[in-house]
Amino acid sequence: MGVACSALRSYLRFRAVSCGDQTESLIAAIPSVARWPLDSLPKHLTIEEIDKLLAAFDRSSANGIRDYAMTRCLLDMGLRAGEVAAIQLADLDWREGTLTIHHGKSRRADVLPLPTTTGEAIVQYLRGARPPSDSRALFVRHRAPHGVPVTTKLVSHVTRRAFKRSGLGRCAGTHVLRH
Repeated sequence: MGVACSALRSYLRFRAVSCGDQTESLIAAIPSVARWPLDSLPKHLTIEEIDKLLAAFDRSSANGIRDYAMTRCLLDMGLRAGEVAAIQLADLDWREGTLTIHHGKSRRADVLPLPTTTGEAIVQYLRGARPPSDSRALFVRHRAPHGVPVTTKLVSHVTRRAFKRSGLGRCAGTHVLRH
């Protein structure tokens, strides 16, 4: 539709310039078609690509266990990198099986169901890989400065490295995991 309208406007302008026709009112009557910058379908990963990505984590190291748990939050719950970095220990309700997100884009609290695979990854991190820390943040740094909450930048960096290790460099961002 947009191409046809554009072509018709071009033709009418041509007629006005070359033949001297009065086409202003006709040009004004042709509707312009709205074009949204994000009007295409979002990129997404196939099941095989997700499996390759998750296999890229070294789950025998503390960093790998943490990074795997953060990626499960991104992938299974559709969280943003900033939301993952902002999760507090108190946001997890193990009895109800929920996670409360306070730091979302909408600035309201959203209570989300905690998928079993994500919960298991978080438990594995809390029991065997999270270093001692006074921080109430769920995910903390394992390198200096130790025990401080991770940042959005670190969550994004972890994801980019995992994409690279898995051979899926074309995806390379946290946002593709939301789809």
